[in-house]
Amino acid sequence: MHSESHILGRLRDEETGRRAARREEFARRKGQAPGRSGWFSRQRPVLRFVVLFALCMMGFYGLTATQTFEQWGWAPYLELNARVSAAILKALGEEVTVTGRSITAARAALVIERGCDAIHPSLLFVSAVLAVPAPWVRKLWGILAGIAVLALTNLARIVTLFYVQVFYPVAFEVVHIEVWQALFIGWTMALWVSWALWAVRGPARLSHASS
Repeated sequence: MHSESHILGRLRDEETGRRAARREEFARRKGQAPGRSGWFSRQRPVLRFVVLFALCMMGFYGLTATQTFEQWGWAPYLELNARVSAAILKALGEEVTVTGRSITAARAALVIERGCDAIHPSLLFVSAVLAVPAPWVRKLWGILAGIAVLALTNLARIVTLFYVQVFYPVAFEVVHIEVWQALFIGWTMALWVSWALWAVRGPARLSHASS
């Protein structure tokens, strides 16, 4: 009996050891898994933003490339920019006339072409807003405010380019292509960052204040 109990004890010990070894192996593998999946988990918000942003941009640029948008979007909007810019110049004392997309004066003349608008920066801004995980009400306010600010900024660009052509025409291309393009991109990014800080952090502050 003693030998049999001794053998049974050894068998139990061996089985216990094997179970412990299996548990350790399982724990080791389980401990490694979070390390591999943890990177994706940590990067998921960034990956989600990049994917949604890219999809929105592809959709918007596909839309603007259609003939329908060319006829009912680009052309009327460019003419609207010309008329509003001419009204601002008239308010500043300039004698200008508008024909379609052309602004003509005795001292200068501008033609509002594609690229002299705020459509592409607005698409960039809207895509970035839609890709942020924020309340839809805040997204809507951000989109409306951002498009309005960018449209006003574009009017300021047209007016300043008019006066650059009047007073310093040799610098027109530099100001038009290099200076204003860089300013527009930087301004668009600054608007988006400002909105994102408000949209993402705002609800947390409000809920904390209400508690």
